[in-house]
Amino acid sequence: MSQGKFLSLIVAAVLAASPAPAQEAEKETTSQPTTMIDIGEFEVPEGDLDELVDYVDELDELQTELNRQFNQAQSKINDAMRSASEKILASDGDLSDRHFALAAKLVLPARIREVADATPEAQRDLLALTKRQLQIILDEGEARPNLSNAMALATYLERMGDPQVALEANETFADMLRDTDNAQLRSYQARFESSAKRLALLGQEISLVGDLVDGEAFDWDSYRGKVVLVDFWATWCGPCIAEAPNVRKNYDLYHDKGFDVVGISLDTDRERLEAYIAKEDVPWVNLFKEDAGWKHPMAVEYGINAIPSVWLVDKEGKVVSLNARGDELGKQLAKLLGPVEPAEEPAAAEEVTN
Repeated sequence: MSQGKFLSLIVAAVLAASPAPAQEAEKETTSQPTTMIDIGEFEVPEGDLDELVDYVDELDELQTELNRQFNQAQSKINDAMRSASEKILASDGDLSDRHFALAAKLVLPARIREVADATPEAQRDLLALTKRQLQIILDEGEARPNLSNAMALATYLERMGDPQVALEANETFADMLRDTDNAQLRSYQARFESSAKRLALLGQEISLVGDLVDGEAFDWDSYRGKVVLVDFWATWCGPCIAEAPNVRKNYDLYHDKGFDVVGISLDTDRERLEAYIAKEDVPWVNLFKEDAGWKHPMAVEYGINAIPSVWLVDKEGKVVSLNARGDELGKQLAKLLGPVEPAEEPAAAEEVTN
């Protein structure tokens, strides 16, 4: 059977399986079972090797075409489902939990991914929807509840949204999970609480204490009057290492204008850390605690659960940015210390989470 014949059978089968027009559907009084698509039987030819190879090639092309058509159909279905769900959420009437949960499941993931383009008011509206969905999930009391939308919204807001809305989201979700006896939910609660604690630092003074890699006590007070990048990192963190050239470039550009860097290493191996610092000729200090890793006192104090976590502190010791990476670092330094000769900025790296 040729490819053309196969495709003709598929088209006929799809048309037969398609829903009836509205005027005909109204005549039906009982639900109809789903029609399976039938593309006919496949008969392997008894011919020579070349014929068999041609047959396999033909089926391979057919499969590719089927996959393409399936993906197109799936995309159309998803678009229609989301459009209908958007109408449900926009309904003037009060939505039952069942109606809301069905629509939110289809709408929230896409809205969350687009949060960077939303106004603070729209971000708060999205927070309200996600809060209601989370409450429905908690009321169902499942052993392994799905908090993916709440986690995603909190993360996207912290990285790309309004800082105040991000703080509200993390505080809201942490409060909702505070009294849970579910071990999985307790871990989520701790993450939200840590993030809220970190986001609350914006505009506030911070204090850093600890020992440097060589064992000498660190003196945070000596940095007052400087603009300081506080960099939580580790030698095993690929994104941290990828961001290092950007930090070094800005250090070289702005150090004479009053910019400095304080690294807080989450390494557990002192020798590996010392070897990296020596190899790269790192000019700034690094706090380190043997075998501490993620449990470094400063990481625990400020709720660090992903690195690189890079903060910018102004001359008064107040946090002005919790995401001073890539282009953002140069932009912030230009505001705080004045512009310097422009240079190409490396792209921001990803994150490693704990």
